[in-house]
Amino acid sequence: MKPIVIDAFCGQGGAGMGYSWAGFEVIGIDITPQPCYPFGFICGDALVILRHLLRGDPIPWDGRLLWLRDIAGFHGSPPCQRYSDTQRIQDREHPDLIAPIREIMQATGLPYVIENVPGARAELRSPVELCGAMFGLRTYRHRLFETSFPVLVPGHPPHIAPQAKMGRPVQPGEFIQCVGNFSDVPLGREAMQMPWATREGLREAIPPAYTEHIGRYLMAAIEGKDEPMEPSEMPYKRNGCDLCGRMAPLSRIELEPGNREKLARVAYVCDQHQEARRPVQLPVPVPLLPQAESLF
Repeated sequence: MKPIVIDAFCGQGGAGMGYSWAGFEVIGIDITPQPCYPFGFICGDALVILRHLLRGDPIPWDGRLLWLRDIAGFHGSPPCQRYSDTQRIQDREHPDLIAPIREIMQATGLPYVIENVPGARAELRSPVELCGAMFGLRTYRHRLFETSFPVLVPGHPPHIAPQAKMGRPVQPGEFIQCVGNFSDVPLGREAMQMPWATREGLREAIPPAYTEHIGRYLMAAIEGKDEPMEPSEMPYKRNGCDLCGRMAPLSRIELEPGNREKLARVAYVCDQHQEARRPVQLPVPVPLLPQAESLF
């Protein structure tokens, strides 16, 4: 049985997909219905549901009761509007959800991750920063991660490629910004490794490569391993599965400086979908598990 990670404030599942790739069973929680979420889902207030678990109450899940003892770890992506540059410019007020979710997660005694935008750095404790360029993606998408366990960060390549200006078509050689009313949703899905997501989902998501990286360290912490993997040993990715977006491993030669940019797109289907090997065009809906009715 795979260890369970709770994906709080889950949105359309960018973070959840990464934990799945790292070997976890993922259960998402969001106050808004998420029909695109690719895993099991509970519609409700994440803070309320986690408090239920913390005080020893189970929650109904997949025909059984889910207790705190059944969970291996937590991930939380509280809404980032409070810390985004756009919202500050517009002088809009949004609640601080980082402190409350941290308090609950720490009280469980289980390993946890809190993710947010760079503007939330002052609210996070010793966060690490990840960037799409670290994983060979066509988007920069800097995000911070506070973790209760050690995480090493891959080398941060220089930002050579320009970003497409918001709302304008992405030109050859440019990186896409999935913000606002961005152009080229199919390209956004490919760059973000989320072929199932809508424009709205992409705007709010992080690429699964980030949480696959974090998730491997989380798995090491759960298994009690003494030493985390070195960044040079991590399975950097490229060329998403044509069915779910999972990225193919890079060889040692391909990891050498200067070679990554020369790689051509090749057909790839991940191990999970080998039996369903067939050409597919984006967007591709991921098979969804039945979503639970709102519980809280």
